[in-house]
Amino acid sequence: MLEVELKERINNIVPFLEGQFIAYKMFNIGTLNDVGFYENVFNMSLKQGYVMSISLETDSKLIGDTVHKEKSNKQNFYDLFKIKLKSIVPCIISNPLLDRIVAFIPTDEEEYAFSKYKSIEIAKS
Repeated sequence: MLEVELKERINNIVPFLEGQFIAYKMFNIGTLNDVGFYENVFNMSLKQGYVMSISLETDSKLIGDTVHKEKSNKQNFYDLFKIKLKSIVPCIISNPLLDRIVAFIPTDEEEYAFSKYKSIEIAKS
């Protein structure tokens, strides 16, 4: 198997694992031992942090092609948001679920006390 194929497969698996980790943290699914697996995959400490949630508005009156265009716009926003947030801070971002994007931003002991202020700074970016 070519190196390019392996990289492509990994790039397809990582978003799935990010979503799985977000579900693990939000709904306490799994055991504490699972954190080590995700830390190895994402190469970052994930024992503590905070969550940012972005809500995407939906117009329930849309029909036909307009619905598809809105879905496309939301996907484009998600793609750009993911790139932007990851360029600002190391994080894990779930795929959009029910018009919501959830990001987990890991922190260490020193940063945790200031995470509220840091999250506001990030949101303004």
